[in-house]
Amino acid sequence: MPSVHRFSLRALVTVDVTGRLVVTHRQGAGEAITESITRLGGSPLARRPDPVVPDGEVIELLLPRGAYAAFAAELARLGRWVVERQVVELPDPVRMVLHVAE
Repeated sequence: MPSVHRFSLRALVTVDVTGRLVVTHRQGAGEAITESITRLGGSPLARRPDPVVPDGEVIELLLPRGAYAAFAAELARLGRWVVERQVVELPDPVRMVLHVAE
């Protein structure tokens, strides 16, 4: 009998933008990110410790496509924002995963 693989829904969801934000104060940046997401009409989906970076944090969110450029600009003001992966044509809404570290 062949083995059966079970996948969580999370494994089947695609991410449109993944990036790293390096800041001087992670907690303050996390609060600013949450405020920006809400103000721009987005929704925070999950927040958890980064399994790879000590004291890092992973933030998953949905953001309206029209707010993406403003959100990216706000991330760049908070610290060093580097996009690691981005789809060619952003859907609406945009699903993002941010890795935040000091």
